[in-house]
Amino acid sequence: QREQQQREQQQREQQQREQQKQQQTPIQVNAFLGNPQTPKLVVSKPTPPLDPNSISQQQRTQGNSSSSSSDPSLKFKTRSNQSAIQKTPRPNGIYSTSQVLKFRPSLLNESQTEKIKICNGSEDSISCVVEKVSGDFSISHPSFTIVPNSYVWLPISFCPQTDQLQTSKCIINVKPSTKNSNISSTSCEFDLIGRGVTFPLIVPRKSMKFKGNKGEIQSITLMNIGKNPIPWTTKIHGSDNFISDADGAIAGGQSCEINVKCLGEVKNKNSSENNISLLVRSGSLQTFVNIEFI
Repeated sequence: QREQQQREQQQREQQQREQQKQQQTPIQVNAFLGNPQTPKLVVSKPTPPLDPNSISQQQRTQGNSSSSSSDPSLKFKTRSNQSAIQKTPRPNGIYSTSQVLKFRPSLLNESQTEKIKICNGSEDSISCVVEKVSGDFSISHPSFTIVPNSYVWLPISFCPQTDQLQTSKCIINVKPSTKNSNISSTSCEFDLIGRGVTFPLIVPRKSMKFKGNKGEIQSITLMNIGKNPIPWTTKIHGSDNFISDADGAIAGGQSCEINVKCLGEVKNKNSSENNISLLVRSGSLQTFVNIEFI
């Protein structure tokens, strides 16, 4: 009888713990603000609509934003009650969480896709239209619908045709048919930035800063944005007081650090004779990195 009472007591304590745990558990993604129905992402033709049933519950909970370069698609997530509590009020309508979308340097005629979050902070579903972007940027979803208090990941592609820096303004407007007096924010805009390159070996910085102390070592990053390994060599121009890593090879999609060492103290840092640079070469192609003093 005593054992039976202990088991009953343990069961009651277990039930109490489960009830407390349920009360402390945050509202999951399927508990929507204002609308208990699962949102359906609507995309205008010729792009087929995204079926929410094809997305797993784990993806919905985590807000998975992974994209496919061959078939980028919009992903969605609805805000929970806890995430709706913010220090500053969010716009009542459409808005973007970022003012700039940057693309990695890309080889000519090779496309890459990045995504940006477009939000609906109102209690109404809104249909959006994307104005045509300029340059080598493109958007596969020119229009879409966002359900109340939700957001979508809008994929934008960049396929450079020239080896230069490109910028464009992306403007998204709410369709006039869905505008009403309850929506105050009816448009949002952000900048697109991308750069095309002819050779996959890239040095992001064009200068190295030295204090001119003996034994000082500075490094610079070398990136290979291609798919195949690339050998490289280096050489210091303009001074015998510096040495660098002689050579190496970098795998496709990887980066490495090139070290430069100052052998002796530089006394006259502001001299016009300090025209020193690091030469990075691969085959017949080469780039220079200036060595400057602070």
